[in-house]
Amino acid sequence: MGTTASNPAQECFDEYNEATRDLPFKHLFKFTMVGPARAGKSHLLARLAQLRHRPESDSELAERPSSPEEHDYSSTIGMEFSTCIVLPETSHSCKLQVWEIASSFQRSDSALSYLSPTYNTLIVFDLTCRESLAHVTDVLLPYLRQSNSIVVSNAVLIGNKPDLHAKSAVTPEEANEMAQELAGYYEVCAADLSSTRALFSELARRVLRKNGVEVDSLVKAARTG
Repeated sequence: MGTTASNPAQECFDEYNEATRDLPFKHLFKFTMVGPARAGKSHLLARLAQLRHRPESDSELAERPSSPEEHDYSSTIGMEFSTCIVLPETSHSCKLQVWEIASSFQRSDSALSYLSPTYNTLIVFDLTCRESLAHVTDVLLPYLRQSNSIVVSNAVLIGNKPDLHAKSAVTPEEANEMAQELAGYYEVCAADLSSTRALFSELARRVLRKNGVEVDSLVKAARTG
C-alpha cells in the first residue's frame, strides 16, 4: 500500500491554524496577497507569524525608522500561509487567514481558486521601486481583470516601505490614482510589527464595515468602558 505524498502548503495551513485554534474570535476572514517579487509579501507574512503570539497591542514598541537591511527577505516558492488574531480588544475580534502567492505562481491555474471573491485580495508593491508599480499596472491588474473583474474592484493596494523616504520612487498621488479602480490604498512598513498590526487591524475593520459592523465605536467603548 503506497504512502500519500505530503502537501507542504496544507501542512503549513494546519500548523498555523493549530497555533490560533484556542484563541477566541468572532469572525474569520480570508486574504490573498499578490504582487511583484521582493515587494514585501513574505516579510508581511513573517510579521503575521509574530502577531500569532502577541495578539494584544504593542504600546511598548517605540516608533522608529527602519533600515534598508530590515526590508531584506527571501522569495517565496509557490504559496505560503499564516494566520493571526486582530481587534482582540473589541467584541468583534477577527481571525485572519492570509495566503501569499509568489509572483512566479500568480498566473497559474492553481492560484486562480485563491484569486476569487471568497478572498480579500491584497496587492502589495514596493514604494522605492518604479518597476514594482509597473508590474502591478502592466502585468498583474490586466491578468486580474481578465480572470475576475469582481476581484479587482474589491482588491486593496498596499505600498510597502513608506519609511524609506529618501528612496521613494512612487508618490502618494500616483498610488492613490492607481487605486481608483480598486477598493482602497494603504501603506505599511513590513519591517515593523506595530505597522503590520495596524494595517491588518484596519483591513479587518474595513471588511466588518462592509458587513454593517461599526468597529471604531466598539474600540472606543472598549477603551473607555
